[in-house]
Amino acid sequence: MEVSKSYIKFLLQLLNKDENIDIEKYQEEIIVNLYLTLLSLSNIEYSKTIEQKEYEIISDFLRRLNNLKVKIQLKRKQEEIEKLSQELVNQYYENINILSIYIKDGKKLENIINTMDTKKLTNLIDRVTKEKMTKEDTKEERNKRRLELIELLPTSKYYIENSIIYIKNNDYYEEITVEEFIEIFSYLLNLDNYSNLYSNTNDQKSHDLIINNIIKLLILNEKKQEEIDKILVPMLLTYTLSLNINNGYNLDTSLFNIENIKITELYSLASNDQKQSKNEITTKWRNISIPNEYLLNKLKIMIKNGMYYY
Repeated sequence: MEVSKSYIKFLLQLLNKDENIDIEKYQEEIIVNLYLTLLSLSNIEYSKTIEQKEYEIISDFLRRLNNLKVKIQLKRKQEEIEKLSQELVNQYYENINILSIYIKDGKKLENIINTMDTKKLTNLIDRVTKEKMTKEDTKEERNKRRLELIELLPTSKYYIENSIIYIKNNDYYEEITVEEFIEIFSYLLNLDNYSNLYSNTNDQKSHDLIINNIIKLLILNEKKQEEIDKILVPMLLTYTLSLNINNGYNLDTSLFNIENIKITELYSLASNDQKQSKNEITTKWRNISIPNEYLLNKLKIMIKNGMYYY
């Protein structure tokens, strides 16, 4: 089974604002596609600094949650308890890019905190602590898996079936659950983990804006058309990279508009221009044919490095 053609059609329907599309049907495809888009925009390697920061933030939040539970059990002053409760809610939303990895529903968290139910607080603390310890115990294994996936993605074909991602690796498919994939690349939800790539302020601002919009979409889990519109071009380009550019250069670039080109490369293309088939449809730059393979290789580099905007 190859990459889902129905998902390609779905993306085009999104682009054309088709009102008769079912976003929920492709929820997992959208989520994976968005993470891959963030990966192309990141241009960074996962580091121990990222790991340590996440560990410190969740550890501090758990410590203060436990402190709240103890204060409630000891029947401390109500104003003291309420003050800590509000600080914890604020702390969650201030660090939502990291804490949402462990506690996905902010409203449910607020409810547990505000109802002062020590049993619910204990269950929450135990669950998150267990998850934190599991991540710590398996970090070497996850880091190795992450590097393997980065090597394969986003330039490999993939499809999703029964919440499992199948990624083409030579003559066989690697398998990973959507849940595990999201956990491994959860660090991409933190804008602080992205370095500044561009000296031009406007370029960097556009770059950051796309990242912010994707992170917002993933964290809030609201697949609204107006939100998706903002990041459709990066989504489409990233998915196109896995579909076509690595597989036979079968995209037609004859309508590309070439604004500039390296003079050394232009000379090389000009010298080979006579070798082009007269029937081959290519784009032109000052009457010199620019072959599909050349343009799509440039496009591949551009997409892989996250060099695209609105």
